[in-house]
Amino acid sequence: MKACQIKDIAKELRDLANRDTMVLPLQNGISVIDELKEQFKQENMLGGLCKIISKIESPGVINHSGIEPVIVFDELDNTETERIHMVKAVFDHAGIIAKISDDITADL
Repeated sequence: MKACQIKDIAKELRDLANRDTMVLPLQNGISVIDELKEQFKQENMLGGLCKIISKIESPGVINHSGIEPVIVFDELDNTETERIHMVKAVFDHAGIIAKISDDITADL
């Protein structure tokens, strides 16, 4: 989804969240985090973004160019936590290139 859709969907999803829920937005920019914090507790939030340059060549065919696509993410306070390593393991298992950020605020 696009960043402009976050505010509305966050309202719809907030009642599904519990203490174990992780919200990992992948839109670039810091404003999305602020909008999500209005609906979710700080402890549910992670920071993340996608680094990708792509275009749709034809239906079902996406062309990546320039850089290798990667997801960058971390705890908003950059602390090393078990759950961050669990998320990394899920991405790795799915074959998705992902990196734990050294400074997610700077990356965002």
